[in-house]
Amino acid sequence: MFELLRKASANHKNSNMGKIEQKLTLFLIFIVLIGWTEGKENTTKYYSSYYGIPCDEDCDTHGKSYFWCYTKKGWDYCSTKENTDYKGEPCREDHLCGKYGKSYYWCYTKGDNWGYCGFLRNAEEPKTLLYKTVTYMSECWDECLYIEKKDYFRCHTDEGWDYCSPLPDVTYKNEPCRLDHYCGTHGSGHAWCYTNSGSDNCGLISPGECQYIIPRKEDSQTLISCIWNDEKNQKEIKFNAEPDLTVSTEGSTWKNEIINFIARWKNAYLNPEPNTKLTTSENLRFEVQKLVNEDEKEYYNLQIMVNVYSQSGKSNKLAQVVILEQDKVPDRFVRLAFVESFRHQTRIFVQIN
Repeated sequence: MFELLRKASANHKNSNMGKIEQKLTLFLIFIVLIGWTEGKENTTKYYSSYYGIPCDEDCDTHGKSYFWCYTKKGWDYCSTKENTDYKGEPCREDHLCGKYGKSYYWCYTKGDNWGYCGFLRNAEEPKTLLYKTVTYMSECWDECLYIEKKDYFRCHTDEGWDYCSPLPDVTYKNEPCRLDHYCGTHGSGHAWCYTNSGSDNCGLISPGECQYIIPRKEDSQTLISCIWNDEKNQKEIKFNAEPDLTVSTEGSTWKNEIINFIARWKNAYLNPEPNTKLTTSENLRFEVQKLVNEDEKEYYNLQIMVNVYSQSGKSNKLAQVVILEQDKVPDRFVRLAFVESFRHQTRIFVQIN
């Protein structure tokens, strides 16, 4: 009898110990998860419509019927998703969030309706090249774009907007530096260079995922080498240039407009949904062809054309990029390839090793 009671008591204790151990294990897992969640920072930054600077708090309705936040300059409208307005309405495919000559970011939504919008930025999102501004010497978090009414290029930093150079060794007005005087600080507190008409400020451009290379004899066609870390492994991307006599030699007319136009490229244009139109501007358009090469591999022939009929003996092609369909090259590399094609008046083959 006493033996049965002793065994029952022991079993009861073991059962209680098992439950305690189970609860302790669950508690420890909970603590670990809490620590992991708190340690995992939100890398998304929200930028406001008017000021174009980061929100100091979450972009939310905060009791209103629209999204807004406080910035260091005051309250402003913002967007919680890419290319949506301050009320959550999606921007039209042919009119994504931008300034379009205004002092704030906005877009058309349904029909002729429009709304303020703000940008989102993933602080960990890779960049092909790093653009530093003239005044703040800070890194641009968005594209270095041309402001037609002001005749200069600018971008946004966490300090606010600032002047920048769209290409290496050009001023913030896209005027080339002299061949014997590159863009640099040259002992001063900001970057500048001599030009054929005097001197002016410029923005520095440094390697990100990509870097300009000095061609070797065995690799003389390669202009840029990039390292792309996709979800599975690391890949090397090379931009190989091939002389192309069909690229217009009169592209300087469009040297500012084309920078802004290229920034609007996205890979959705490769396989567009029904009724989707390729982006056009007043003077430029994209053309996309899907072809088969001699190795029976599908590739895309991408071109930027001037919206005019070509005159006798003159080309209206400003840039051309060729990529294999199977390579799935991210659109940021395609945009850079377009820039280099226009800059060097060559056809660019994007090769992945």
